[in-house]
Parts: sequence; structure tokens; C-alpha cells
Amino acid sequence: MQALYPNMFTYKEIYKQQKGGPEQVVSQDYIGFFPGGAFYEMQKESVESYQNKHGWKFHIALDDSRPQGSAISPNIAKGWDITKQILMNHGVQGFKVVRPEIPPLGLSKPVQGRKQITIYAETETPQRSPAEWAKIFDEITMKLIDAGVQPKLPFTGEVDQHVAGSSFFTYRNEADANGKYVPAEEASGYNPGNHLDPYQGVSLCESLYKNMRTYLANKDPNLLSQIAMESRQLDPARMENIFSHLRVSSRSGNIFTFPQRLTSIATMQKDLQRLQNPSASSSTTTPTSEAPKAVEIGEFEMINKPVPPPSRTIEAPVPPQPTPERVVGATISTTGVPAAPQTTATTSEVTHASGGVMQSWCKKEQGPKLSEEQVAEKARESQSSHGITK
Repeated sequence: MQALYPNMFTYKEIYKQQKGGPEQVVSQDYIGFFPGGAFYEMQKESVESYQNKHGWKFHIALDDSRPQGSAISPNIAKGWDITKQILMNHGVQGFKVVRPEIPPLGLSKPVQGRKQITIYAETETPQRSPAEWAKIFDEITMKLIDAGVQPKLPFTGEVDQHVAGSSFFTYRNEADANGKYVPAEEASGYNPGNHLDPYQGVSLCESLYKNMRTYLANKDPNLLSQIAMESRQLDPARMENIFSHLRVSSRSGNIFTFPQRLTSIATMQKDLQRLQNPSASSSTTTPTSEAPKAVEIGEFEMINKPVPPPSRTIEAPVPPQPTPERVVGATISTTGVPAAPQTTATTSEVTHASGGVMQSWCKKEQGPKLSEEQVAEKARESQSSHGITK
């Protein structure tokens, strides 16, 4: 997915805009502006103002503490720059962030304390499904964790509902039964209008992703079992998104430093599949062997094929016998003693005593016709090159 304007609408740029820049910044897709109050808002140019449209919205809680003398919170700055970019890439139509100079939220109104970023679900046209939001929020969550962004701890008296499996995301419906706006300070709960809650079953990957990162670092088998249990809660597409994110982050060196990280990720993925499908893993599979290699000799070709380990049966040695003048249609033995001529089979094979490789003489479909003396000479040369002595 292509990143849209990664250098626009950053928290530092918002701070500069606020200190004497234009009232609004317009890109090809988004408008960023100060609507008044404590927030800086962004919305799609094609979307009508959503100020009078009330319904479901999500909040992201970011630690808003700042070093003494700092004009902005570095944690909010990192969190916003990550979040706004992902929301823009997915074309989310309306969202906002607390303005840089605003003191930490919640000092006077605890119910507002964990709303550093707001995402308006109600303004989406068409409406996104809960599964679509979960995918976007998983992506935000993983990148916040990778960057070391910290959530803000819960306040007493919050009215928002926590998104399952997340320490960052909460949500509420701001409309009463008639669609009228209800301030959080006046709301009796996260859903004052008793609207159908489509997000009750949404669960995010925060704990799972943290455990996967930890497992890749220390290979704790007990943790792998926990990961397998948590991953069962997600559909295969979301799990693949998580593995894809791990691979991309590993290649960029953002999260892991050990040298075999990509191999470790692939191994973890296979181990999880084995734990989740024990019946499938119990069946034995034969590994794919290399393609046979052929050595051409005139009218014939000799093929070396990998074979299973030899049986434990020890056969009595065969007494040496005279070498025949012709090799056409006969098997070449590793001892230099040809087997009985083949009458019906077109291919015969024997196994090296030490090498575990089959050598076969096979009739070729095409090739120059050689005399019997030339064929015999080529066979002797092949035996010599393969260490076969008479």
C-alpha cells in the first residue's frame, strides 16, 4: 500500500501550523485544520462536515506526559505520526488529535483523559465492517508496539468501552436514541442511546503480537503454546497479516537483531500450524528430493537417483565373472560385474554399496547412432569417471 504524503500532517508540522501557519493545510486527499477547542482535525476533502453527525467513534489512549521544558509530548508525536499515516493509507474519512500545546487531558475531566486520538466510524461512507476496523487497528497496534509508544493508563470514571485485547483502543456511541449528541460527562455509559453494538466481538492482537516478539527472542516453548491458543481467536487472514508485518519489520531491522530472524519467523509459523492441527502434523511426508542428474553417453544415458537407505540384509559376495564385450541392455554393476541381460525391462538399477545412488542405463529417445565398440568404450569411460573399477 502506497503511503500518502508521509511528511504532511505530522505532529511537529501541526505545532508549526498552530504557531502562525495557515488555518488549514490541504493535500490532494485531506484537509487538516483547527476547528476550535482542544483538537486538530483531518478529514477527506470529498466528505461533508461531520460535526452534526453523531454515532460510533474510537479513541486511542496515548501517554501524554512530556519532559520538562518540552513543547510537545514525544509519545503523542510518535503515536500520531504512525496512526495518521495508516488511517490516510486506508482512506479513513475523519479523525483528530489533541493539539500539541494542550495540557495532559483528564486533569479537570477524567472522562476525557484517554482520548488523545479520535477516529470517527460513523462518518465512513460506505460503513466499514468490524473486521475491516480490526485489520486497521491491528496494523496500528503492531507499529505502536514496534516504536515503543506507550498507552495512557485508565482513569476512574471512564465511560468508554475497551476494545477487547487492547490497552490503546476504546470506543463509545455519542448519540442518544434520537441521534442527539450526548457529552461524555453526561453519558451514563458508553452507549447512552442503547444502539446495536457492532464492535462487541472485535478483539485486537496486542497480547499475541507482544508474545510473538518475545518468543522470537528467547524461544520459550511454553510461550509458543500460549501464542497458539491466542492465535485461534483470529482468522487465518489476520494471522497472515501479523506474520507479514513481522517479516517486513525484520527486514528493515526495526524490531529484531538476531541474524536468522526471517528463518525463525518461518519456523514459528510452521510450529504454530503443527500445534493447531496435530492430526495433520502426525502424518509423515517424504521430503522432495533433487531432480535426477543424467550423464549422456552416446545412445544411452546414465541417471543417478537418490534412493532410500539400504536394507540391513547382508548378501553373500558374488564371485567375479568375466566382463562381457557388450553392455547394451545390461545393468552396469558397481563391482564391474554385469547383471543378467534384460529381456523385457528397458531400465534396470543397482545401488552403490557406499554411496546410496542408483545408476541406470536408459534408452534415449534421440541421439547419434554409435557402433557397439563405441558404446562399450563410452561405458568404460563412464565407469572410470564414477569410480567404478573392474
